[in-house]
Amino acid sequence: MTQPFPPSLDDIDTATLERLRQTAQRRRAEGSASRKSSLIITEVEDGDELSFAQSRMWFLTQFDTAASAAYVVSYAARLSGSLDIRLFRRALDCIWERHAALRASFPLREGTASIHLHPAETGMPFAIREYGMNEGDIDSALSEELERPFDLANGPLIRVTLWQLSASHYVLLIAQHHLISDGWSLGILVRELGLFYSANVAGRSHDLPVLPIEYGSYASWQRQWLDGGHGAAQLKYWRDRLSDLPELCTLPTDRPRPSRQEYEGGCLKLALGKQLSDRLARFASGRNATPFMIVLTAWNALLSRLSNLDDVIVGTPVSGRGHLDTHGLLGLFVNTLALRSDTSGDPSMRELLHRVRKTVVESQDHQDLPFEQVVEAVNPSRHLDRSPLFQTMLIWQDQAEFRMHLPNVSCELVDTPYRKVRFDLEMTLGASPEGIVGSLNFSLALFDEDTIVRYVGYFRRLLDAIVEDSDVKLSEVSLLSADERTLLLETFNDTAAPF
Repeated sequence: MTQPFPPSLDDIDTATLERLRQTAQRRRAEGSASRKSSLIITEVEDGDELSFAQSRMWFLTQFDTAASAAYVVSYAARLSGSLDIRLFRRALDCIWERHAALRASFPLREGTASIHLHPAETGMPFAIREYGMNEGDIDSALSEELERPFDLANGPLIRVTLWQLSASHYVLLIAQHHLISDGWSLGILVRELGLFYSANVAGRSHDLPVLPIEYGSYASWQRQWLDGGHGAAQLKYWRDRLSDLPELCTLPTDRPRPSRQEYEGGCLKLALGKQLSDRLARFASGRNATPFMIVLTAWNALLSRLSNLDDVIVGTPVSGRGHLDTHGLLGLFVNTLALRSDTSGDPSMRELLHRVRKTVVESQDHQDLPFEQVVEAVNPSRHLDRSPLFQTMLIWQDQAEFRMHLPNVSCELVDTPYRKVRFDLEMTLGASPEGIVGSLNFSLALFDEDTIVRYVGYFRRLLDAIVEDSDVKLSEVSLLSADERTLLLETFNDTAAPF
């Protein structure tokens, strides 16, 4: 069980606000120090060690080859207009040269993975497929390309494909293995691609600053930081916080859990709507919380109600870029936090929000320790049919960061049909001009889409409960729609028969 929370809500408010203030002061102090002293610059060489995140991901792909297909970071867009393919290729080559992490592959040396860098002169892997494809063929072409496995030992681990549908219409796909990239990196790549291409079209040099370090410098610093004992306090926090975890979030599924984890997934698009999204934002602002905290409160409440557990653990990613020198780099920096919430005692939604907020603040204050070290320290039971520590994810992601801007070309994001999931449920949400939007990905081995549609309905009703009457008890929130209630209480119970 989690540690008990203070009994007084006022005490929780004061303690949380004070902790927020202290955390902000510490982060500002660390930020000032970071501006004065950069990470040690080291040249990346063949045979260098992987970062902790890379080491764990590489191990997962070796331990379970099916997992490798689930770790693909992709961007797909429809381009319309006057695209100069020659200048576009040159922009890609500039990014390939600028970011050494993209050129890495991971061959085995003396039984362990090492780094090999491909020469910058080879240029970005880029394929053009001209004409001969109808609109109806786009989904299958994207899926086929994304299904094509990466060769981790020999690389390259990034592929760019451009399908030319006509003289002024294209479909672009950028596919990368997660070993060399993450969501933040994808946003950087898309932005820099637009900047390099714009400079090429204008016939001028780009104005991007020189990168202060390479990814290898970060990996080297991370190991030195841990070897120096800086992570001891954070390690103690996570060991205490995650002790005596429940082994499994026992959600009701449509099928028994398979003996080995499967990665085929389905996807249900979500849109909370402008009205509810604005109400959530106002509610969060008035309670010293963030929209993410509100969403996490409803998500925890849903998992607790469905699983009948009062101890809920949800994974969430953080950028892992606490040092200023890493903000403009491509590479695998993302870290994962295991957010554990106590829903015992039938709390009100207001009380549950206080508990969630406290958990989020404390976890973010201890976010520098690599997740791989947390798993090793907690040492949970390992099973082939599930991920350790938690089986659900909640991701908050800025929806605007993946917009690419090209002169004389309009870019429209394409939703790819490629669906791989690494957890039972993966909810991704973020703010957009239309309100909070996103998706709920789910394991097809466990759930039918109809079940996920019901779960999303329950989730929305919990969000409504938070903003409408936050004093309502968790058990008092009705999850069923009117149709479901009629079906369960009347239709299924209508046993009358002719006598």
